[in-house]
Amino acid sequence: MTFKPFRHLLTGMAFACLLTPLSTLAASTDNLWHDVAGRSLAANAPKPAQFRSLSLDSRQMAAYLAQAHARGIATAVSLPLPEGGFSNFNVVDSGTLPPELQAKYPEILSFKGTDAEGRRLRLDVSPLGFQAMVFDKDGIWMVRPEVIAGGNDNYLSYRRGDLAGLGGQWQCDTHGDQVNPLTEAIHPKAVTPSTVTGAQQRVYRAAVAANHQYIAAVGGGTVAGGLAAVTTAVNRVTEVYEYEMSIRLVLVPNNNLIIYPNAGSDPFSSNGTGVINNSTSVINAAIGVGNYDIGHVFTTGSGGVAGLGVVCGGSKARGTTGLPNPIGDDFYIDFVAHEMGHQFAGNHPFNGSKGNCSGGNRNGSTAYEPGSGSSIMAYAGI
Repeated sequence: MTFKPFRHLLTGMAFACLLTPLSTLAASTDNLWHDVAGRSLAANAPKPAQFRSLSLDSRQMAAYLAQAHARGIATAVSLPLPEGGFSNFNVVDSGTLPPELQAKYPEILSFKGTDAEGRRLRLDVSPLGFQAMVFDKDGIWMVRPEVIAGGNDNYLSYRRGDLAGLGGQWQCDTHGDQVNPLTEAIHPKAVTPSTVTGAQQRVYRAAVAANHQYIAAVGGGTVAGGLAAVTTAVNRVTEVYEYEMSIRLVLVPNNNLIIYPNAGSDPFSSNGTGVINNSTSVINAAIGVGNYDIGHVFTTGSGGVAGLGVVCGGSKARGTTGLPNPIGDDFYIDFVAHEMGHQFAGNHPFNGSKGNCSGGNRNGSTAYEPGSGSSIMAYAGI
């Protein structure tokens, strides 16, 4: 697999920063985008019912954002709306990568921002490409490479609602009986959380591991590629958690130590129960038991398995999410945010008992939502 558009990225950034004043690009980054009519989608591209097909000068965009990031300033970025036209977002560093980890991987940049209409943006630039997720009043829309790490500048802009869901691919297994006694001692009411979160933002140090199958699936098969994909996922999940619960996730400074691109050194399978049975011991050994607050493992086959209310306790890494295609809004929002929500003591709120809601997944004391539910902790539409 080739990373042609981002090859020698730092060298290209350096020359571009010398040649192109920041103010010039800031005035109109929409000039880096060009509509492409009639292009057929690649076989492994997402297939939304409606989409906008574009090309992006990705090297110039990466150089522009790297320059702004290095100067620590807010900057303007134009994103193509799915229906046509552009929206200008003011973006700043998202804080997903701590300074120590950012210094090790300067090619991975992570941003957050807003536009004049109040839309909220999460944006990442890495060897995997330019990827954006926008939350607006009509739902979520995406801007992403047609194929992640696909080796070209073909991009798509589309709304989440125009993309078919994953349906029966998902299985969630909440281990409520596995709550660690230490967690109970620290948070005795963790499994019956308050409906009021308060105004204080809480920052949690997240140790997010990735097995070799996940890293191969997201592109590249390298530590940098795996970490880039993890950064994108955590940045997206944090948007939901900050907005809904005033919780921010920050990757631990040595998170690269738990990205396993090689099968021979990978301690994790893609079996959900198998993963969480050793996830805490593996992450404790690599990161240090006192150096993180929540741990999670990404795979391609573990479905979703998590301990209930385990954050900050002795079983704080008992959580995993895995799908055959672990990329995109479905994976980040519907599944990773859902499983991490269990770790933060969120239970299933749906009242349905058929289909995916059967098999003991319904929790009577929190079954407030009709049918399969509508919130992230429910099984909305699956």
